[in-house]
Amino acid sequence: MGNHAPMSIPALLAPGPLPSRAQPVKLHTLQGVHLFLGQRRQGSRPGYPGLRQFAGNIARPYRLAAQDDPWADWWLIKAEAALAQSTHDLAQLEARLDHFLAQFPLVPDDSLAQKTTEMSFHFGTPYGYLGAMLLLQYDAYVQKLVQARHLGLLDRQELSRWIRNGRRMVIRAYLSSTGYHDLGVTRADLQPLRGPARAAAVKMGELPQGVMDASERSRYAPTLMPMAHREERVRQ
Repeated sequence: MGNHAPMSIPALLAPGPLPSRAQPVKLHTLQGVHLFLGQRRQGSRPGYPGLRQFAGNIARPYRLAAQDDPWADWWLIKAEAALAQSTHDLAQLEARLDHFLAQFPLVPDDSLAQKTTEMSFHFGTPYGYLGAMLLLQYDAYVQKLVQARHLGLLDRQELSRWIRNGRRMVIRAYLSSTGYHDLGVTRADLQPLRGPARAAAVKMGELPQGVMDASERSRYAPTLMPMAHREERVRQ
């Protein structure tokens, strides 16, 4: 019951949608900008999703999770877990960097780049903003690395290794948004397992029991819509 929206009210009495735009933020490193944009696959060079693509990818399962698509719910659970894990791992990596730099008498300061890139984030889901916070965490981490390199505390290879290790953590989180397919499934298709649900299980994997019965949902998942408000979806 707690997952469902309350009874609908007359349209004339319903308030309009609230805006979900954060204050503009500044990125101080090229590496941060690159992870916002992502990289397309070109020849042998692999591509990876940036924040912009991550937010776009996760928007569809977010919308369909409200319509009782259990695989969409599962994708949101995995995205939340991936973001939390990468946030933790990046913090641990920065702690190791601080420990390494503590051996030197010179300490990098918190001075900002002379020229920054201002970004306005406007996402349709909480996951986009969680991904943005991870990006800002990475940008601040790289800023510290660049300062340490300028002071001679890191050589070129060390700088590259520290940057690469942090970037891998962010990309890992953003990759969690990929692989979802809308096959027009709802939990009504699970018992008994109907055609669309069978196809979804083959394409995206078997669901954990807690996801199947909706007892396990992401903390940031949307409220389940009443049946009458769910849109018709074309079964593929």
